[in-house]
Amino acid sequence: MAIQYHIDKLDTLLRNVAGVLRVSILISDANGNQLGKIHDPDDFCTRLQTAPRFQTLCKQCDRAIMERCKQSKQLEQHMCHAGLCDLAMPIIKDGNVIAYIVLGRIRTAASPDAVHGDDDLKTLYDRLPLLSNEQLQHLCALLPQIILDSAITVKSSDFEEDILPYIAGNLSSDLSISALCHRYHISKNTLYRFFHARCGCSVVEFITHARIDRAKALLADTDLAVMQVAEQVGIENYTYFCKVFKLRTGLTPTAYRNTNKKTDESY
Repeated sequence: MAIQYHIDKLDTLLRNVAGVLRVSILISDANGNQLGKIHDPDDFCTRLQTAPRFQTLCKQCDRAIMERCKQSKQLEQHMCHAGLCDLAMPIIKDGNVIAYIVLGRIRTAASPDAVHGDDDLKTLYDRLPLLSNEQLQHLCALLPQIILDSAITVKSSDFEEDILPYIAGNLSSDLSISALCHRYHISKNTLYRFFHARCGCSVVEFITHARIDRAKALLADTDLAVMQVAEQVGIENYTYFCKVFKLRTGLTPTAYRNTNKKTDESY
């Protein structure tokens, strides 16, 4: 899967969203690298951050909610130390995270404890945009799709043409489901559907068959020890290799070699 981020379009979109909602907004790629950020100063946050401890707390809040979102790959929400709502959400395409969005400086309730006893600060807080929970739900449903449709291009990779030759040429590598999905940026369901449609079997069944076929060739054509053959086809457990090999061929690896070993004929 090839991902192209259109930075100019992202910047325009973020500025429009921030301008309408009067919130701060940040977008990063799937690895957490920042692609765009709008955080125009407002009187409330500017006043709070004159205190060094609030500057530290703001940074900690931003990092915390982003990390939770990366772990869960779902919408995360919390109230920051200043009584404002922060949201972090993934943009997902075909089961893969394409980007992350973080929204901040959202007022959802009455004045928090942080402003009690300070009338000027309370006045500044009350001027911030107020969004209901229902409005937030709609926003979280619409914003990822809008960004994906207008500012990110996702092209399917040619994994369908590449994956079978890749497996055949890399039998000793990590060919786990998670490793293949990561390599081709596809979901497990996409991988499963492809193998059942193209090969008529599961991914594991196909890989096992390929490994045993390769092992048969090595046993017949080389003098490698059985343990070395097992390692070259990606099965490091000798006992398991012998068990699977006999199950597939009806013979132990040694018996198969004795029956099928090719020898040079001399005349």
